Amino acid sequence: MRFITAMCCAVALTAFAAPAAHADDYNKLTYVTFSGAVQVPGATLPAGTYTFKLADPENSRRVVQIWNKDATHLYTTLLTIPNQRLEPTDKPVILFKETAAGQPQAVQAWFYPGDRYGEEFVYPHDQALKIAKASHTPVVSMANNTKNDDASLKASPVSRVDENDKSSAPEPAPVATMAQNNAPRPVPTSGAAQARTQLPRTASNLPLLALMSALSLMAALGFGLAARAGARS
Repeated sequence: MRFITAMCCAVALTAFAAPAAHADDYNKLTYVTFSGAVQVPGATLPAGTYTFKLADPENSRRVVQIWNKDATHLYTTLLTIPNQRLEPTDKPVILFKETAAGQPQAVQAWFYPGDRYGEEFVYPHDQALKIAKASHTPVVSMANNTKNDDASLKASPVSRVDENDKSSAPEPAPVATMAQNNAPRPVPTSGAAQARTQLPRTASNLPLLALMSALSLMAALGFGLAARAGARS
């Protein structure tokens, strides 16, 4: 029931998320209004309107900044990895992870309007482990002592931690540029398709037979002409 409630809240919250002007597509600037307190990596945001944007759109380690509505106060700077949706939407989307009873919901990912690839938040290990235990799903994490600055976040190792505190490689892996972030990824093919190493034979042998017949006819004519020349001489 709590999971269903969380999903319903996610839908309700995205209804209050308004996209920024088209001129801000470069840094994905988005205004998001939360009707209740939410968790983000290393912080809890009270109800209110916030500005989400990429701090460094050109870098492969995606750093997101969360400001107040007027962008005059920086609440937190956090690391993300790409997260994929099957279909883009024309509105911002905020996804949540289930949390323990009495705890604010944890923001899992943020999607800019029209993008299939969004930003999945990377949580400090202890915070990620609590969320993983409550949601029974792995959470992207990094070391607890990682400093909250661009250089430290970009250099921090990232993994997914499950409810048993076991770590695994994060998927999908970070992409190199913003252009690649919006590009479709390769789709795995079946084993039969991967095993094919030569082109299929689709043409018939009729053209080859016709060519061989023509060459045989020309050779016969050549021998006949040579025999006649020899007889005359």
